[in-house]
Amino acid sequence: MKKWLARTLGFVVAVVLCYLLAFLFFAVLNDVTGKHYMPRGAGWLFAPLAVGIAGAKLAEGALPSLPMRIASPSQTLKYYLAGAVLWMAAVLCWVFIFDPFGSYWSSADWAFLWKLILTPVAFASLCGAVIHWLRPRPR
Repeated sequence: MKKWLARTLGFVVAVVLCYLLAFLFFAVLNDVTGKHYMPRGAGWLFAPLAVGIAGAKLAEGALPSLPMRIASPSQTLKYYLAGAVLWMAAVLCWVFIFDPFGSYWSSADWAFLWKLILTPVAFASLCGAVIHWLRPRPR
């Protein structure tokens, strides 16, 4: 695997995991205390960047030794995976920044969040499978 790909993959995965952990932390904290806590300040923007840089450094040393299975998929599949990860991260950032559900999350709000995260990814997967199925095979 090329170094730039390992760094990029490590950065994206680390940033997404950082936001997911923060999201889970505040969801549990809000549920346990019954109060509404929100991340504030620039630290919530800079912390994922710092974690992403650390993830890139870690991946630079660890990922190139993996088999080429990660780097061998087609360019289209790489774009799809990057788009899906970026979509999920963008939705979670949107939830953190704009707090669209208010201070209380009902079960319908959680269901809507999961639909918002997964429906576009599932629809893109279905469309990609149909296009791949309909495209003539090279001989």
